Order: sequence, then structure tokens, then C-alpha cells
Amino acid sequence: MKTDNGFKFNNRNYIPIPIELTSSLLKDIDSYEEFKCTLRVFSLIFSLRPKRLWISFEELIADPVLLESIHPSNSQNKTEIIIKSIYAAKKRKTIIIREKVKDQIQNSIILINDKISNELLKRKDIGNLDNGLDLEQTDFQSSQKPQSNIYGLYEDNIGQMTPLLAEELKLAEKKYPNSWIQEAITEAVKNNIRNWKYISSILNRWQIEGRTNGESTRYSKKSERESQLRRAQKFRDEFINKKS
Repeated sequence: MKTDNGFKFNNRNYIPIPIELTSSLLKDIDSYEEFKCTLRVFSLIFSLRPKRLWISFEELIADPVLLESIHPSNSQNKTEIIIKSIYAAKKRKTIIIREKVKDQIQNSIILINDKISNELLKRKDIGNLDNGLDLEQTDFQSSQKPQSNIYGLYEDNIGQMTPLLAEELKLAEKKYPNSWIQEAITEAVKNNIRNWKYISSILNRWQIEGRTNGESTRYSKKSERESQLRRAQKFRDEFINKKS
């Protein structure tokens, strides 16, 4: 990230952080991993609002930014550290975890513990949601403006935003996951090819060939993801049972 001239202050580059997280809670949180996971949850969810108020557990443990920031220990891998940290954040009541099917991590969703999320949970029965995660949130669209850092990320790392480029990015946001666009911009910076045509070609390649954790592949990684989820489920169950 280019920060030579400081952070750019605009609505696209900033997300709201509760004052408690930088004051009273900051004094209590003694784990860097928990703090990193909490901040990443806030960032991911606010980049999706108001379209979505949650992220899935599966999305979080596969998030490339979070995985890169977490360092495995001798006794725990990155996924296990993320799970442990997220449940610590839940205990601290900074986030909410809900399950469609009891004790199944792949059907768990994570929400910020704020008024909007709690109102949503009062109105919706998680157990009756189609596909586990189909939340309707039209009631909240008037109270939450879309939060997207894609435009600011482009301006900070690639170049000046023009009306034509803004339209291209808007179309890309509808076509690709937010995380894909961020990672494609990052790859363009790493390769020092700073233009939208190159970024668009990366996104198109990932869509055609498939993509897992930032790397394109011509073969399905479904079995690998399922294996990761099984390991995560096993660790989560052992972790929860050990605490109880």
C-alpha cells in the first residue's frame, strides 16, 4: 500500500470503528491475533454493507489478507488460531456468531455486535434461511450507506479515478467478489503493471480458471476446501468442549 503521502481521507477509504475498541476494550485484549481478526471482520463486513451484514466462517478462514497477517505457532496452524481468536472476540461480545445447523462451522455466520445486526437477528430465524446464509436486508439500506474501499484502493495504488474507470469498477463490483478486486489490484502493484486493463484480465482469468486463496487454478479445489473445513470443525469442537 502506498502511504508516502499519508492515508487518503474519503468515505471509501474509512470504516467506522466503535470507540470502545480503541479505549476500554483495547486495554483488555491481550492477543494480537484476536485484535487482527476483530479488525478484519469489521473491515470485511463494512465493505459489504448494506448488501450483506455478515460474513461466513468459511470466508473468514480463507481470507488471504487475514491468513497473511497470522503467524502459525508450534502447536496451532493459522486456521486454528483464527478460530480461537474469533471465539475470544465472541466471548468479549465484539462480534456475534450464529449457526444455521447446530455445531456445523460451514453454516456459521459472523456479525458485528451492533444495533443493526441485533435487529436483523430478531427479525430472522437463522435456522430457516435458504442455503444457510440468504439474509434479506432491505429494511436497513436506508440507514446504512454502501462502504467500499475499491475506488480509494485504486486511486492510492494505480492512478487517478476517471468517470469511465469508476463505471468499470462499478460493473466489476457486480461481477466479482470484493476480495478478488482488491487482490487483483495488489497483484498489479506487485508486478508493476498499474492499469485497469491488466487488473481486468486477472479477474477474467480467475473467473475462467477458478481461484482459491489468491491463486488461479484450472482444477476444482472443492475437496481441499472441504478438507480444510473438516479440520476447522474438528478443532472448533475440541476447543469449545475444552472450554465447557
